[in-house]
Amino acid sequence: MKIFDLSLDANIKQIKSEFCIVGSGPGGGILAVELLKQGFNVTLLEQGGDYRNSDFSETVDKFNIKGDMDVNFGHSRQVGGSSNLWAGRVSRLEERDFNSYSNEGWPIDYSELEYFYEKALKILNLSNNHYSNNLDVFGFNNNNLDLKEFKWSSPPFNVKNYIFNNKSLFKGELTIYTHARVTTLNENDLLSQINSLNILSPMGKKIKVFSSTFILAAGGLETPRILLNSKTKNKKGIGNVNDNVGRYFSTHPKADIGFLRTKKWLSTKNS
Repeated sequence: MKIFDLSLDANIKQIKSEFCIVGSGPGGGILAVELLKQGFNVTLLEQGGDYRNSDFSETVDKFNIKGDMDVNFGHSRQVGGSSNLWAGRVSRLEERDFNSYSNEGWPIDYSELEYFYEKALKILNLSNNHYSNNLDVFGFNNNNLDLKEFKWSSPPFNVKNYIFNNKSLFKGELTIYTHARVTTLNENDLLSQINSLNILSPMGKKIKVFSSTFILAAGGLETPRILLNSKTKNKKGIGNVNDNVGRYFSTHPKADIGFLRTKKWLSTKNS
């Protein structure tokens, strides 16, 4: 494993890689580990460094916010991405979630996710056992209430730790570049393939990355930014024929909606 800090290293002019992943958070970091275990060589590009950085000013020039909202909540540019901020609670989608938002439902079925849920639980080191759905201990009738199942990763799963803890299993070579801000992707003349991408270092130096496969895993803000800024061949940006890239973005909702208070403390054992 090699790590280069582009805020310090001024000699890098070009990078070549078998797989190039933009973003080292839960999506990019975990995928990198899977590829490395299979023997592929992976370059991981991270816009941040080792410490939390939730400042949007480097890539966002305008905000239009209504109400009291902290836009930095749940966002950090650093190795491991937003997993560095995660409290550890996780819950599956349920079958009813796939049919409740439109007459047509989702384009995939719940059954198609089950295999990946099993893999995710193993990665998070969580049990696949289900909790008891017996609410009688709280004095409620099961016919009136349904139990939503949550699991807790304790301590919270961290992607940076996951990468380093799996080093002994890597059959390929991992190279991490920090402070590597991707500006644009470069398409071929037929608009059928990405030939390279461009990095702008903190010192203002331009670096070109070549790879046989590029994977964008930079989150809901950075990924659309990169696609929309890539206008060398297409003035609308890459993948934006229908003007939908970057639309419909929503941050993670979080609110207290109620409290349940029992007459006395009841201890229940997970099953």
